[in-house]
Amino acid sequence: MKHITGSTALSLCAALLLSGCGAGTPAETSASTEEMTTPAAAEVTTSAGTTESNTAEALAAIDYLALVNKLYPLPDGWEDALETVKITNSVGDEVEVEKKAYDAYLLLKNDLEENDGIYIELDSARRSVAEQQRIMNDFTEKYGADYAAKTVAAPGYSEHHTGLALDLYFRLKGDDGSFTDVYYNEDMVQYPEIWEKIHAKLADYGFILRYLEDKEYITGYGYEPWHIRYVDSVDIAKEIMSEPGMTLEVYLGYVRDTNPAVDLGTSELFSEAEIKEAAVQIKCRFVSIAGWWLYSLRYAGDESCTEERVNWANEIDPGNDYVQVIEFLSDNNSPENEHTEYEWWLARSEDGGWQLIHWGESRTADDIIEDIITYHGCYGDKADAKVGELLAELTELDSRQGELWTDIMKYWDYANTELTVNVDTLPDDLPTGDNLALAVLGFELNDDGTMQDELIGRLTVALNCANQYPNAYVICTGGGTAKNNPDVTEGGLMGEWMLEHGLDPNRLIVENESRTTAENAGNSYDIILKDYPQIDSIVVISSNYHIAWGSLLFEAAFMKSASEKQSPPIHVISNCSCAIENDIYLWSEILRWETGGMLQMVGNNDLAMRYYFDYDNLEKPTL
Repeated sequence: MKHITGSTALSLCAALLLSGCGAGTPAETSASTEEMTTPAAAEVTTSAGTTESNTAEALAAIDYLALVNKLYPLPDGWEDALETVKITNSVGDEVEVEKKAYDAYLLLKNDLEENDGIYIELDSARRSVAEQQRIMNDFTEKYGADYAAKTVAAPGYSEHHTGLALDLYFRLKGDDGSFTDVYYNEDMVQYPEIWEKIHAKLADYGFILRYLEDKEYITGYGYEPWHIRYVDSVDIAKEIMSEPGMTLEVYLGYVRDTNPAVDLGTSELFSEAEIKEAAVQIKCRFVSIAGWWLYSLRYAGDESCTEERVNWANEIDPGNDYVQVIEFLSDNNSPENEHTEYEWWLARSEDGGWQLIHWGESRTADDIIEDIITYHGCYGDKADAKVGELLAELTELDSRQGELWTDIMKYWDYANTELTVNVDTLPDDLPTGDNLALAVLGFELNDDGTMQDELIGRLTVALNCANQYPNAYVICTGGGTAKNNPDVTEGGLMGEWMLEHGLDPNRLIVENESRTTAENAGNSYDIILKDYPQIDSIVVISSNYHIAWGSLLFEAAFMKSASEKQSPPIHVISNCSCAIENDIYLWSEILRWETGGMLQMVGNNDLAMRYYFDYDNLEKPTL
């Protein structure tokens, strides 16, 4: 834990000073022209503050190998038995440290000065549980309980409570005899050769390096070359320090080292250092989850870092204004299960570090919507209870989407159970102005580019309806579907037919890019919104078996688009059909095609095509 200065100090102090994982913000090195002096006589006190002599009883109550971390709290009675020394360091800060640890520190300090020309100082050591609680309370009051819990070490679970954990900094001696204090994290890590010499002598005085590089999944903290721990045994310290990668947790038998493989992958969005910083946060988290073991961790790739996921991050962890997300996948176990491809999500704001916001299955609004569609599409009303649960889940995550999809699902049920299918003519109570549009849905062309009889049947009905409502616009929608004639489209041929049969050209709207009903709906909406803002009512015209399906996709697409674009609503108010004797389209077939259309409408084209053309081999959701 190092000193942090400036306006950016608050969050950084929480992450480093109080939690331990992370790196500091840029800061200037502190310079001092004072000569190096011998520390002033230290005041020896108990933690209660009463001055008294060193006693064998007090020392006997201290277990110098006690493990205190995110899972294991400070042992009961520790603070009452603790005997400490208070000193003032070179920058004027008071530091409190356990007496034997301080005595060993002085021996280490003198050795480094005399033999290596390295001048170390104590930055911090003991912090009481009460002080940690005050910090937690302060952060909770200022930033809320969630933020405080993520950034401040829980009172009672910080190794600094023991008085045996020492954070060092060092001073550089100039040619003129003056000293420069180097005590900011980001400055100190620029001197690995100095830390290497310091670390080489730790064990000789009963100290170990506590937070090793790449062992965050055991210690719970990122690499801190300045954080040392007194264990009161040169032999034990040498045993730990001589074994590469050995941590106190593993030495004491609290955990086993799984040596997880970490794959940082490649990215065009993030640097390797940024990905590694995020990975450290995940590895730190494993220490806080009892019984979990990490085997491997890998960056999930840039494709996961979407705007939708950023919106999701801000929905589940509001108030942070996240601008980027990053995903990792792990193989790990928990007390109940073995996990593969386990998801870990982190996010960061414009000027902040990575925050771990979610782990486990991460369901976005789109994931839930896809489930709503496929459950209903596969099981119809048998899935009503499941769909209701999913709508509730969606509403909790995103109230706007929940309300929208509740309305869409009501219309889907209505379209397939209650919708009246008109034949040949329309009801006579529809709007008579130019706010009405008749949407004529195309049908696959013959290979040579001519229209099939079924499409001409739809056009004949459309002409009747256009004559019935002479101020309504007529939308002819359909793309190029002729195998041997790519120059013609359904919409183009339909428009020509309508003009040849007397339709006023000013009433004609041609959409000629769509190849599915979902595209008919989406593209028609875009044209209306752009060029015909007065239209607010739609009549769907198609074959009789296609009316429910077409009406559903037009109404759903129009509701979805209006909600997303905050544009005026446009609704399907009626329909008209040509009668087709076609026993191919049984109920189950129509529901399948409706499901494919709905999936395509929400952007999952791959799954939509499987519902359209490979339904029998499709893995269905389990009801």
